[in-house]
Amino acid sequence: MKRQRGFILSLLFLLLVIIGVYFYSRISSRPLGIVREYYRIALDALNAGNNEEAIAYAGYVIERQPDYAPAYTVRGMAYQRKYQYEQAIADFNQAVVLGASEGHTYYARGLAHSSLGNYDQALQDFNEAIRLNPEQAGPYHARGLIYYKKQDYDRAMQDLNKSIQLAPNDTDPYYARGLVYQAMGNVDEAVADYSQAIGVNHTFAPAYYARAVIYYNQDDFEKALVDVNLAIQNESANADDYYLRGLIYAANGDYDQAIKDYSQAVDQNPIFENAFYERALAYQATNRNAEAAKDFREVLRLTDDPDRRQDVEQQLQAIGETP
Repeated sequence: MKRQRGFILSLLFLLLVIIGVYFYSRISSRPLGIVREYYRIALDALNAGNNEEAIAYAGYVIERQPDYAPAYTVRGMAYQRKYQYEQAIADFNQAVVLGASEGHTYYARGLAHSSLGNYDQALQDFNEAIRLNPEQAGPYHARGLIYYKKQDYDRAMQDLNKSIQLAPNDTDPYYARGLVYQAMGNVDEAVADYSQAIGVNHTFAPAYYARAVIYYNQDDFEKALVDVNLAIQNESANADDYYLRGLIYAANGDYDQAIKDYSQAVDQNPIFENAFYERALAYQATNRNAEAAKDFREVLRLTDDPDRRQDVEQQLQAIGETP
């Protein structure tokens, strides 16, 4: 979820640059007095990341001129950046009702729908955004991600290739195309795209993480450890980062370090079943059976998988414990 939000926020940043220039040029040409000034403040606040201020001043514009579509779009963008997607969609809908015919509004609404998992509605909006502005890279990237999530990899690849063609210096489309290649089993191409993303932005943590997963699955633990460390270094590390590094340490026989990372993972995600399970195995490997039994019982509390339950019960019996 966190990395999905990162995708959406990076797309929103690019969108802000576009709509800021466009909408300001529109309102600057209209003699609206104080309304124009409020709108300028709202737009500046949005571009500066001051979402509450943008919402407030866009609201002032809407109170005084309720038929002004760009104000709804700006307020919707601010709501979206606060992860208030329903409110964002309501404002984008009103902008469209009032005659907003720019691809930017449809693009923004598509991103909000995508964040809520409304993929069919998102596709409709991205299609319209592309129809209205076929040279804008963002909607192709966003639509490609939807096709990826729907496992329509051929269409995803077509859209991501187009996005890269239109914006070859953007990081995200390479990363997204890497995900598609990886899902298709083309791991060499996936690594190449993750490396390309890192080449464009050497602090892009998701690409380091994704490449680390491939190296781990290939038993190249040295490269995997380097990449997951870089992922942790370049973002506010999440449970998945620590869990992956724990797996790498365990594969290298460094169970104490593995336990530390699994503990970080469950601290951040208290229902991370796999992290509890792997920590239990690490405790077991270091003859800390009481701690292992506690984690195995936590797995039993969390799991709905009958095979996992059977395995854990056998593990408990092996160390002389009862479920």
